[in-house]
Parts: sequence; structure tokens; C-alpha cells
Amino acid sequence: MKFAVIADIHANSTALDTFFEFEEEYRHLLYLGDMLGYGPEPMKTYATLLHKVETECQGDLDDAFESGDYSAVAEPYRDLAIETMELHKPLFSGEPRLYFKSIPKRAIYDADGLTYTLVHGGPSDWVHGVVSPEATDDELEELMEEVDTDVLIVAHGHVPFLRQVGDKRILNPGSIGQSRDGNPEISFAVVEDGDIEIVRRPYDIEATVSALTEKDLGPETLEKLVHVLRTATDPV
Repeated sequence: MKFAVIADIHANSTALDTFFEFEEEYRHLLYLGDMLGYGPEPMKTYATLLHKVETECQGDLDDAFESGDYSAVAEPYRDLAIETMELHKPLFSGEPRLYFKSIPKRAIYDADGLTYTLVHGGPSDWVHGVVSPEATDDELEELMEEVDTDVLIVAHGHVPFLRQVGDKRILNPGSIGQSRDGNPEISFAVVEDGDIEIVRRPYDIEATVSALTEKDLGPETLEKLVHVLRTATDPV
């Protein structure tokens, strides 16, 4: 079986559309949360993604939609998340608003004799935790003691990685909408018969930048968001 894993869309519908242009042959789509925040097109992103996801889990900004808790957002991004989420939230009412409350905090997926745990954060804090790509082998071994499946899939850090820990694996597919690893291309994973590949694809970043400039954002916020999109590095 072939399936795809995506995360951290962040209202970047141009990037999401690029993913679907490249990946049309997978049988299932796994999604690890954070549809909103930062980007210019939350409703279009919602409409595109809603009926295409096979299995999903809640991200920290999905949770913040109702809770208002932005504590899991790293400091360089927190004010950006708050300002853009305040623009996004009023656009959702009725069933779309209820969607964010209904997303499970953890999901389990079975394919080809392997079992996958999906959490946006980490094993001990499913929504708000973070698994660093720079964690040592010893740190990851301790972390994986809490995982009773073959593969742990996480998100939140916007940095893709794949690590082997004993007989288990940890995958972060990276971010569709706001990469932060120095490569501004979209990042996702494709799994086929248990083999995992992290895939990068270019997209029209300037189209997203143009859409952002039309939103009611403060000049400093806009400048920082554009910087992240173009460079995939933290705002300064």
C-alpha cells in the first residue's frame, strides 16, 4: 500500500495544491494537524483538505482555535500565530468551527503489517510536545519507551527527519505550508510497503506572499511571515 503523510499546512493553499498536483497515486492520506495560522487562505485550505484525509490528529493551533492556548508555539512565532489566528477564527462558524474540536489528539493507523502512531507533538504530550531532530539516540530511546507501535509520526517542528530507534522508527514529514529547515519547498512523506521517503517539491512561494500582502496584517508581522516563507528560517 502507498500512502502520504502531511502536516502543518498553515493556511497555505498554494503549497497544499502543489502537494496534490504531485501526489495523486497514494491510496490514503494521513494528516498531523495545524491547518490554520500564518498563511493567507484558511477557508480554501479547509475546503481542499477536509474530505481527502483518511486519518488525522490535532495540532497545537487546532487546539488553540478554541482554547486560546499558544504556549506550545516557539517564541519567534508566537505573536505571528496569535495575530493570524485572530484573523482566521471569525471565518469559521457552524460545522467548520466544530471540526477543530472534533479532531482526535492521537490516531493509530495500520498498513502492511505495521502500526503507526500519529501525534502532532510527542508521546508524552500528544498536541503540544515536540520531538527534536537533534535529539540524541539515548533521548530517543527513552522517548520511544512510551510508544508501543512500529512507527511514531510527529509534526510541530516543521523540520523533516526520519530516525531509526532500535526496531522502531520516528518520522516527521516536515511542513507543507511553512518549512523551517532552510529549504522553503513543501515537505511531506510517502510510505510504500513500509518504506518511508521524505519528499520535497517547489511551489509558487510568491503567490502565497502576494496573498498575504492583501490581509490585514501589521507591517512587522507581514515582513516576518514573508521572511520565513522565502528562507525557511526563523524570523528575526
